[in-house]
Amino acid sequence: GEPTSAEMAHSSAWVEEHLGPEASRPPFSFVYGEKASADLLPTWERAQTTTELDRRRTQRTVRYSDADTGMEVRCEVVAYTDYPGVEWTVYFSNQGDADTLILEDVYALDMSLTADERPRFIVHHARGSMMVTNDFEPLSQWMRRNSHLKIFSNGMSSSEALPFFNI
Repeated sequence: GEPTSAEMAHSSAWVEEHLGPEASRPPFSFVYGEKASADLLPTWERAQTTTELDRRRTQRTVRYSDADTGMEVRCEVVAYTDYPGVEWTVYFSNQGDADTLILEDVYALDMSLTADERPRFIVHHARGSMMVTNDFEPLSQWMRRNSHLKIFSNGMSSSEALPFFNI
């Protein structure tokens, strides 16, 4: 059915909390030069632009720049006005003249979701290709209290798991 006003308000509040101008910690994480992004990003220059794509979608682009090494992290966020959803993609680029430090442990979503004893969240994702009969099979997993889920590929974008999911 149609989303409720409470669902729309919750989605909008989540976007502001995690991806808005006053966001203290984005929903993604990485390690750069053996330092966690949670420690690095507050020290990097941050810039944000907002563009209305159409009457249903607004795009926010958040850039974090390390003046010392030239590393730039760009997060492109699309929020919807007619559905309580948000999607984002994180890009890394070297804007400097020298090689950057090692970038590793990149997580598009790295956060805890709070639920009571009943499972409240379902993660929908898909298998990648391992050249077997169930390649690209859609999967759904209920997230119970204290459960963890890692969706990752080993080297190629679609090996083992596709790099897309929704909660």
